[in-house]
Amino acid sequence: MKERFPGLYRLCPSKGFPIASLDSPSSLLFDAVDWNFNFPRNLSDREAMELATLLDMLEEVPLWAGLDDSEEFSVKSMAAAISPVATAPSATFFSAIWRSAAPKKVKIFGWRIAINRVNTADRIQRQIPRQVLSPSCCMVCKRATEVDQHLFVDCPAAASWWSWFFGKVGIHASSVILLADFFQVHTATRKNARWVAAVKAGVLAGFWAIWLLRNKCIFEDEGWNAEGLQDTSNRLIALWLHSSEKDFKGYSLADLQRDWASAI
Repeated sequence: MKERFPGLYRLCPSKGFPIASLDSPSSLLFDAVDWNFNFPRNLSDREAMELATLLDMLEEVPLWAGLDDSEEFSVKSMAAAISPVATAPSATFFSAIWRSAAPKKVKIFGWRIAINRVNTADRIQRQIPRQVLSPSCCMVCKRATEVDQHLFVDCPAAASWWSWFFGKVGIHASSVILLADFFQVHTATRKNARWVAAVKAGVLAGFWAIWLLRNKCIFEDEGWNAEGLQDTSNRLIALWLHSSEKDFKGYSLADLQRDWASAI
């Protein structure tokens, strides 16, 4: 950088930083790299063009942010980076996904939410930092930037479903605030196997129904209503529990569609 882009080099507050220090290991594994040179002032047009050239060059450079002091690749550091302990708060985190009654494609979708790999407007913008994505707001409520936490938790559409669902399964909504909380909510209290299965199914059904609603708002220019989102989620829960969970074999699909909550 000093030789090829001396102007940018002079602006860098730290002249000796390693490339791997510019981002976290989990982001290098699971997301686009967010370069942060900490320039002390806005760049001139010429400097901005130089930075664009530098970023294009860096996209072709293979990176590894080592997890030890050597900052070098090793099997041990790779295993630590991709293990559930490094990407999730507890060992039960992913059981809400892989041991649920949802179909495989929905499980994979839930896993992508858990590791921040769903293509929300915010993530797409970070992948193309030199272009302005418009619109970048949530197309369901049009009130905030579309990030994972907003779309799946805080958006009024999502909040309406979670309020209804948690009331049905007897969970205090105040205990489920962050997106990560949803993957552990089935461990919040000790109940029977049917309750655990219904909670796991409800979380993924909610995520999936919210994503379908979001796509309809974008591609079909439809609005949203709480009843429609609730109906979609309830149908998915009933279908998944009836087809996948042996504990619900004594209940007909029609019974579960009318009121799956009464079976738990």
